[in-house]
Amino acid sequence: MSHGDGTEDALLPRLFERVVEAVGAGDLGECAGDLVLGAYEGDAELAAQVDGDAVERVAPSAAAADVPRTYLRDITVTGFRGIGPERTLHLNPGPGLTLVVGRNGSGKSSFAEAAEMALTGGNARWKGRTNVWTDGWRNLHSRDITPSVAVGLIVDGLPGVTRVVRTWTGDDVDEARTTVQRSGGRREHGVLGWDEALESYRPFLSYAELGAMLSGRPSDLHDSLFRILGLQRVADAQVRIKAQVKRLKDADAAVKAARRGLLEELAGVDDDRARRVSAALAGRSPDLDDLRVVLLTEAEPLADLAPFRAWASLVAPQASAADAAADRLVAATEAVGALADDDSERARQLADLLQAALESATSADCPVCGAVDRLDDDWRARSRVEVGRLRREAAAAERAHADLRNARVAAAAVVVPAPAALDAVPDGVPGEGLADRWRAWATAARTPDTTVSALRDATDLAADVEAAVAAARAELVRREDVWQPLAQRLRDHLAAAEAVFLASDVCADLQAAEKWLKTQAEVLRDEGLAPIAERAARTWQALRQESNIDLGPVRLEGSATRRRVALDVTVDGEASAALGVMSQGELHALGLALFLPRAMLEQSPFRFLVIDDPVQAMDPAKVDGLARVLAEVAATHQVVVFTHDDRLPEAARRLQLGATIWEVARRERSVVDLRRSEDQVARYLDDARAVARTEALTPAAQRRVVPGLCRSAIEAACHEVVRARRLTGGHRHADVEAALSGCTTTMTTLALALFDDGTAGDRVFATLNTRLGRQAGDALRACREGAHAGHDGSLVDLVRDVDELVGFVRRSVVR
Repeated sequence: MSHGDGTEDALLPRLFERVVEAVGAGDLGECAGDLVLGAYEGDAELAAQVDGDAVERVAPSAAAADVPRTYLRDITVTGFRGIGPERTLHLNPGPGLTLVVGRNGSGKSSFAEAAEMALTGGNARWKGRTNVWTDGWRNLHSRDITPSVAVGLIVDGLPGVTRVVRTWTGDDVDEARTTVQRSGGRREHGVLGWDEALESYRPFLSYAELGAMLSGRPSDLHDSLFRILGLQRVADAQVRIKAQVKRLKDADAAVKAARRGLLEELAGVDDDRARRVSAALAGRSPDLDDLRVVLLTEAEPLADLAPFRAWASLVAPQASAADAAADRLVAATEAVGALADDDSERARQLADLLQAALESATSADCPVCGAVDRLDDDWRARSRVEVGRLRREAAAAERAHADLRNARVAAAAVVVPAPAALDAVPDGVPGEGLADRWRAWATAARTPDTTVSALRDATDLAADVEAAVAAARAELVRREDVWQPLAQRLRDHLAAAEAVFLASDVCADLQAAEKWLKTQAEVLRDEGLAPIAERAARTWQALRQESNIDLGPVRLEGSATRRRVALDVTVDGEASAALGVMSQGELHALGLALFLPRAMLEQSPFRFLVIDDPVQAMDPAKVDGLARVLAEVAATHQVVVFTHDDRLPEAARRLQLGATIWEVARRERSVVDLRRSEDQVARYLDDARAVARTEALTPAAQRRVVPGLCRSAIEAACHEVVRARRLTGGHRHADVEAALSGCTTTMTTLALALFDDGTAGDRVFATLNTRLGRQAGDALRACREGAHAGHDGSLVDLVRDVDELVGFVRRSVVR
């Protein structure tokens, strides 16, 4: 049995073993044990146990995760967030620490967000934010480019690279499609199906999430850990058992309430059967056997009342309506008969002829017979009168015919066909022959020659039908007497009471299962949380550098709307609330201490972690601790950290943690450059060499930029030396950083590096000239002055001399 990530099913073998042990020890009945396992498996399985259905169960084994172990190989971004033209960040798909460094706005975080977007279809940084945050998802300088994000994955069991690509098809961030292409396979639309695993073992952590982990809703962190530990399935099992207990108890309460109502009703029935049933139902334990005997052996079975109900609901032909329809038909027929044949049509034709003559005659001569002076004004007046008379005669004839048609329609509406119920005449109902009579009447009423006489006959038929209806209703009243409905309710009550009686043992087993599972849930919770809590404590110890706050056990507390993760925090030995005493940097460190253990659980399929900007609020001491923690995690996982803070890569180099460092720089129109860097000093010197040889800058600009980069290389080398020497010597991080901050010039910084004394700047030139030659002092002077006034000498030689100078500084010891 597998449920997406395999975590929750990993609990089932442990739960099964505990059930077997509890049954064997007598702490839990066998039926209760089956109910526990059924409830854990699902609603249908528990219902089968409660209903007594046979369920074959064998000892389960821990299910493997559906999602295989996975590493990141690369992240490719095109037209998304701060990245315009396509850029790919190449990663080593295995355990190790990779730092991606760049200033704010360089586009580095766009890679982290792109990986999250490709695999999850969303971005936690935007969760709960306004549209302002999501509207800026598309790169402003790449409107002509189809935006997309992609990740290359190395997946256990699959050769080659699995690529997941999300491509946008519109201007809204949700208007996108995702494709998956496994090595050697076809590109398929859709996602990997890792949603549940990505939610439970979320391998992404942004700065916004880090800040919200402890300051957000207490239930969010609780639910995250609860789900990872597989406890949600146990909680669901408890809910299922409680629901079944409630259902059975509600059924028992309903049966008892119904019994009280039946006893009150039976008290008013003067019937020996009612008295026997009352005796069976009375008392705390009703005698269901006696109730069954009364209902099944002495009570008259409920007859089939459907025929009686059918006859009782019959509607007889309406005699008065039939008579009225007959009268109307007779009157209409006579009216039509009084008209001469075709009078109406002849009158209409004559009227039309005269009207045409009136309209066409243009002289007094008749155009038909040729008579002269016949069509005069007198003729026109007579003709108009005749046209009016003829049209009235035609209209009267049309009304008579229309009345006849309407009378026939009304007569047909009165005639209803014989209902099918007439064919089955129940005993005691005088309905024999009524079906044939009704059909014959209906046929006659629809025949033109017999319609009127048939309508007149409706009175007798209606009287006989009404007599039969009255008899059927009387029989229903006789049969549906007081006892019969009561007997039916008693039969229903007997069935419900027997079901409750049979379920009483199951209800007791359910309650025992519920109590046992509640105890085991706490044990399983503590066992599952122990490795997370232990690693969180170790991580905090590494991150807490110079903090007086101790972290005790991590606990899950509460339920329903009061869920939370309890953090035992002490300040100098005094108990306190974490949120009330911790600085923002300490809260971020604690959030990281809680994120890393759950992301590193063995059952997590994701062997990679992507962390964006974890350093921002941390003081210098904690940065060293963070570097060591990340290196420890990187021994078993692929850790990719994005940061704008140079302190983390500097600490990684100084502590020799073997991190791979990528530098991100953003040029005009969102063109992003990626460069792998060995150390900060080498980066400055490489930049200085490139500027010295470029033709893209004016000579004047080159003469100022190169000395500035060389000076930055000198100062970076000095910082390395001071931190390494003093931190190794046991100095506090805060004191070391304060000493570096106090060096406001290149000379004081060199003095601190060379002599461990920032006030010994007057010794610097003499020392450099003595140990390296005058070119070293000249190079230092050129770096100090050239950034402002420009360097007139060879820029290539200057970079070479500074390279030798910083090498000497790095080898320096306290003088």
